Amino acid sequence: RAGEQGLALARGKHNTERIASEIRLTLEKVAATHARREVLRRRSMIVKRTLDLVVALVAIVITLPLVLGVALGFLGAGWAPFASRMRSGRRGKSFRLLTFDTTKAEREIVPSWRTDFAMILRRSALDRLPEFFNILLGDMSLVGPRPLPAEYGAYYTEAQQHRLDVRPGMIGWAQVNGRQGLTWDEMFAHDTWYVNNLGIGLDLKILWKTLIGVLMGRGLGSLPAGQLPRFDEIEARRQGAEDV
Repeated sequence: RAGEQGLALARGKHNTERIASEIRLTLEKVAATHARREVLRRRSMIVKRTLDLVVALVAIVITLPLVLGVALGFLGAGWAPFASRMRSGRRGKSFRLLTFDTTKAEREIVPSWRTDFAMILRRSALDRLPEFFNILLGDMSLVGPRPLPAEYGAYYTEAQQHRLDVRPGMIGWAQVNGRQGLTWDEMFAHDTWYVNNLGIGLDLKILWKTLIGVLMGRGLGSLPAGQLPRFDEIEARRQGAEDV
């Protein structure tokens, strides 16, 4: 009987050691896989930034006459050409987003050539040409979550904070998957998905879908801000209701 008990203990010890070994090997494989993914992600970020710089430089040189022409059009309409708005960038660092200020047309009571001029800029995405300077300065990328007002950051959930892990972009996954019909929650879900699946292949896919959209007169897509209340106001009301 003592021999049987000793054999059972030995088998139990062997099984325990085998299970521990299997767990250790699994953890090592997971760690190795994670390390490989991190290396690939860093390489992808380097290639992405290089592509940003090359495209931004070329675009600025090629479109400079067009930018000057649009600026003169604004001056002819009696409007200041550019708008500079505070936005949240990578890791929550604030920066000034440069665009042509087409919002002035929204204050026009009677439609005129000036409102038509602003509409053409929006549909053709020419209002975003100044954003190439933000890309060159390192504030933005060609592709990434669209930059949101800096004050929104105080209301982000932990999941929504991940959109700040990368540079914001001129165009994003959310804008080619729903465009103006998105809710805030849907847009944040698209942004998080993009960050988790970041890669040059995905960026090229987004650029291609954006090019098709521009050629079809849909512009670059926009945030849902024009159709929904401000995100910070929604969250402030919700948090206030929870505190009651």
